[in-house]
Amino acid sequence: MMNLEFLVGYCKNKIEQYPVLRGDIEDFCYLAHDEVEQGNSEPHEVRLALSDIEQLIEDYLQRIKELEIELKQLKGEL
Repeated sequence: MMNLEFLVGYCKNKIEQYPVLRGDIEDFCYLAHDEVEQGNSEPHEVRLALSDIEQLIEDYLQRIKELEIELKQLKGEL
């Protein structure tokens, strides 16, 4: 079920996998908590947080790939 308890566990798992993203992941988790406390739908806010976290990770991994390509190009120029 899409609830805050699930989100917290998911966030902990992703922070273990991507510690460099800890602050951003925690921010999404806190935002979902705040939105639910203000009366918004828990499943909806959890889905939004999960989507945002997945996008964050996807962007991070894409940037790493881009940097690896740039590094290879620079090494080739040396």
